[in-house]
Amino acid sequence: MADILENFSKNTKRGRPPKFDPEYRAMMAALWPEDIGRSLTNRLYWMIAFKALADDKGKPLPGFDWLLSARPNGDYKRSTLIAELGRLEDADLIRQAADWLCQNKPTVQTGLQAVRNWRLLF
Repeated sequence: MADILENFSKNTKRGRPPKFDPEYRAMMAALWPEDIGRSLTNRLYWMIAFKALADDKGKPLPGFDWLLSARPNGDYKRSTLIAELGRLEDADLIRQAADWLCQNKPTVQTGLQAVRNWRLLF
């Protein structure tokens, strides 16, 4: 019995399996060396949402200006909401949730909760 438990503990990894493969994470980490761990993961989800909400030139699709407005230094004002939208993964769901956010203009906390609830539904 002790041998079984010992082998089991050696062969399993703890925690969630990674969402993004290690090669992709390494490539993105090279682009943003200041982001590690969860910050890099949030950046990767942000990119998924941005791809769904902007055209090929990086301009917001019609109706998403509020969500994708940038500060003068180039940072996006609502990057936390954008990253949370990326966790929906499906481009159509991202656009539906983003449309609701742009129409209602909630606080960040309320918007995050709404997107998380949306994610649990789908």
